[in-house]
Amino acid sequence: MSGALSLLDLSPISEGSSAAPALGDTVDLARQAEQWGIADSGRPSAISCR
Repeated sequence: MSGALSLLDLSPISEGSSAAPALGDTVDLARQAEQWGIADSGRPSAISCR
């Protein structure tokens, strides 16, 4: 695989769950990463997607 993965590329869907809660968890994780100062340069912010 080429290129780096972002947090938004890593949105697992738990067994018995659906995409909506998985995306919500990923948005929460992206917000936390931004607070920690982890940048995902060149990609849109998860916060702007909500």
